[in-house]
Amino acid sequence: MEFSELLKNLDIDFFGNSKHKISIETLLQDKNSIFLDIRTNEEIRNLDIRLEDFVEVKRIPINEIPERMEELSKDKTIGVFCPGAVRASIAWAYLYSNGFKNAKIAIGGYQAVTDAVKTGKVYKNIQKS
Repeated sequence: MEFSELLKNLDIDFFGNSKHKISIETLLQDKNSIFLDIRTNEEIRNLDIRLEDFVEVKRIPINEIPERMEELSKDKTIGVFCPGAVRASIAWAYLYSNGFKNAKIAIGGYQAVTDAVKTGKVYKNIQKS
């Protein structure tokens, strides 16, 4: 899908139903999902988000996505993460326009990630395994 086609589909129905967003908690409950961390390598070095006990994690800085898209699966839900959702929105649009229809913007930033991995939730996840 060309980017212009994507833009034509971004109507009130699309945004009103939040078809492009996913909460961190919902993403972590889906075993067929990828947490795509698109922060810079420097950001990741300073605050690495470890969610591998919940979902598959890919760390691909936004500027490397065009060359590394083959690392992602079009069959999985992809939660694109950055702390402020600006870069995630850009990366989501790029992925979506390149056929990743299950890509979503992971919302809530660092606080949502922290809330999703509190001790009780981690314990429950371990118990399921």
